[in-house]
Amino acid sequence: EIPIPPGARVVELAGAWVYPGFVDAFGHLGLEEVEWPDALVAARAGRTIDPLEDPPVPMPDPPSAGLYPDRSAAVVLSAGAEAGAAHRKAGIGLVTTCPKEGFLRGTTAVFALSGRPRREAMVSAGGALVANPGWRGKGSPSTAMGPLAHLRQVLLDARRYGDLHDRYRRTGSGPRPPWDPALEALGPVLTGERRVWIEASTENEIRRALDLAAEFGLRVAIVGGLESHAVAERLAADGVPVILRLDWPEDPETAKPKKPEGKEADAKKPDAAAAGELPPRVREERRRDWE
Repeated sequence: EIPIPPGARVVELAGAWVYPGFVDAFGHLGLEEVEWPDALVAARAGRTIDPLEDPPVPMPDPPSAGLYPDRSAAVVLSAGAEAGAAHRKAGIGLVTTCPKEGFLRGTTAVFALSGRPRREAMVSAGGALVANPGWRGKGSPSTAMGPLAHLRQVLLDARRYGDLHDRYRRTGSGPRPPWDPALEALGPVLTGERRVWIEASTENEIRRALDLAAEFGLRVAIVGGLESHAVAERLAADGVPVILRLDWPEDPETAKPKKPEGKEADAKKPDAAAAGELPPRVREERRRDWE
């Protein structure tokens, strides 16, 4: 016997099945159409910045496009009656959502698909910081290693920022260090209070994420993890959880391409790669990998 709490809603479910709802551990529900009107975000995206109003830390105008660790999904989340209707029909009752753009996208929010207002649906408003080294945007690095260098630099900046403020608080001497919301938001990440979810799918991406975590002493989780089986021993040794995406690739084509007929047969055969054709052995190998 469980006592019924005051204000509880009684629902007649005779003959029905009751089961816990699924959890969507990672997505952008409730944030799809959000435009971030933050002036500092606009400045870091490459727009004009007033050095008197927003003094850069700790070096003149550091490159920071796509670095928004101070954004919070909970602040602008749309969690009303219409949010997640398709999710609810699929049996999902709880969602973790995060901003979509940037190398450092901001912090996650967890909310229930109850259809109630945001303040009542919110379960956790300050979750993990999401990093996506594979993001590409205006003013962002275009090489494979560029985003990681970008992330390393902002973490080094945040460490230096924290040292400057700690010294000023202890001694009270010297010029007061300027305030920067992005670097301030990275403080709990560097101390291990806040976990970082790093989007990584291939073996190399996962290894690079783990190397970055080891260098800065970060608590991380891997999001995506398509080839996490290849790094399973290290993930287990480092105690790194994996949020595995269920967005599987489509079944690769294995059927032999049709032979051209008529006028097509008389035309010069195009290059196989240009025509999108692959040798049978390559197709078969991709099929085995997919399975």
